[in-house]
Amino acid sequence: MGFHATTMLAYGIDLGEEQPPNVTEEQWEEIREEWGKDEIAARGYDIIIHCSYDYPMYFLAIPGTEKTAYQGYPKPVDYDDFNTFDHHLLADFIHAMEKLGADTTNLGWHIMGVLG
Repeated sequence: MGFHATTMLAYGIDLGEEQPPNVTEEQWEEIREEWGKDEIAARGYDIIIHCSYDYPMYFLAIPGTEKTAYQGYPKPVDYDDFNTFDHHLLADFIHAMEKLGADTTNLGWHIMGVLG
């Protein structure tokens, strides 16, 4: 049995293994299950799982900033990708993070991977 590796680039904050402090375990599970685009837009952030599916770590990203490269399929990244996301989404994202109680000190572009 083998494994696969996926690499993601996104703008947001890394939570590591933790759930946001102002969210109960039940609320976090409910949020994670709402993967539809309408729900993501309504809450102002997307959830990216990294590390592994067996031992997930969480990254909260500004919607639309995630770039994914799957094992064996490199994906070019244009410099403009770093400067062209809707900055109004940044204000919505920061507001959503404040409601969650999430620390935004590591806000920025992050590269992460997931093994499956």
